[in-house]
Amino acid sequence: MPAVGQPFNAIFVRPVATVDNTSAQDRTLRNDLAATLRLRTPLASEAHPLTVTGYWSAQTYRYRASADTLEARVNRYGLRASQERTIGRHAVQLAVDAWTDAVDDARGFATAAPTRQRLHLRLRHASQLAGVATEASAGLQVGAGLAPSATLRATGAVAGVTLTGAVATAPDMPARVVASGFGETLRPAPAGAPTPRTNRASLRAAATLGPFDIALFGRYLERRNALDIMTEPIAQGALEANPFDAFFPDAAEVVRSPSPYRQVSGGLELGFRRTAARGLYATAQPTAFAFLNTTASPAHTRVAESLPPAYGEARLGARYVLFQDLDTDASLRGRAWAPFSSRTLHEPTGTLAIPQQGSPTFGPEGALDLVIEAGLRGATLFLVWENVLSGTDVTPGNLLVPIYPLPEQRLRFGVFWPITG
Repeated sequence: MPAVGQPFNAIFVRPVATVDNTSAQDRTLRNDLAATLRLRTPLASEAHPLTVTGYWSAQTYRYRASADTLEARVNRYGLRASQERTIGRHAVQLAVDAWTDAVDDARGFATAAPTRQRLHLRLRHASQLAGVATEASAGLQVGAGLAPSATLRATGAVAGVTLTGAVATAPDMPARVVASGFGETLRPAPAGAPTPRTNRASLRAAATLGPFDIALFGRYLERRNALDIMTEPIAQGALEANPFDAFFPDAAEVVRSPSPYRQVSGGLELGFRRTAARGLYATAQPTAFAFLNTTASPAHTRVAESLPPAYGEARLGARYVLFQDLDTDASLRGRAWAPFSSRTLHEPTGTLAIPQQGSPTFGPEGALDLVIEAGLRGATLFLVWENVLSGTDVTPGNLLVPIYPLPEQRLRFGVFWPITG
């Protein structure tokens, strides 16, 4: 077993592994029903009719362990409407979404689970002027107070380089399990906590040079009053005695960030014959992440450690025709990540929780898939050999979630056939 803060030095071996809580079960049942009506009105042309959708969703979650059974059931009833108009180079859309949550069974929740209502209003405008395409939206969420949202995106070209910039701000409504907790296993968000909000900004510059394309991008992310599920800390002595206990939390809690989480990322998008209909092609996208205020609080440190400082993915493939009408795409797809502690599974809720500071890390690691796709008369057949190097001398095993390795050398196949009309 690794020392505290050190990488994993072993991987899960199925024939000799010990599995805890073998009798524990969780089950999610969900039903959805929706009906959509499209109407032509004086303001709604045949191309852009008024669209009204009524919907109902029912979800039941049940966790059964040897000691107890926790269950919660919620129904959501909603009505959604949207109307779009195009006038010259301008497109305007108004969208309204109203819903209410009714709790049928609240036995699993740790605190009172009152009915929640929300009304979302959004106005979107898109236009193109002087070679610059813009899209802007403004919204308002009404429920637990008033929470505005807004986005702005612009795209233009200068000297053969396509520039895209975007900014956005939006409220984040906490999930029911975050707001109300779950039995004694998850303590809910602090009462009266402000509505979380996410602010984003991005900039991208792209150019094409013959068969090659290259793009440089940067992103900024800020989360205010963020609510994250975190494992309850283990005593340092116990953690040093058994570091893996950090990934088997008996209980977790919802922690509000004492100050904003701030993160930046940037990277490259590289391509060779990316959209070619026939022949070889290749793409790659390395990305680097940095947490700007890691030491602002213990919560900041834990969130920062749960994210990889670098991540990359690449693809090498060929497109060709078999048997005259079988349009085939065969490729190798790889991804790799730097060391990080990730998030551990909180069994009673089925959510991923941030482990405590100093938990073991894993990586650098990667995975490689072999993918074959073939199109035939509107249908797409696929054959995927996932994680082909795992379980070999090259890669004994790999993980994205602690203790739960990615399936090794798994074969999947199927068909996708869209049916319309």
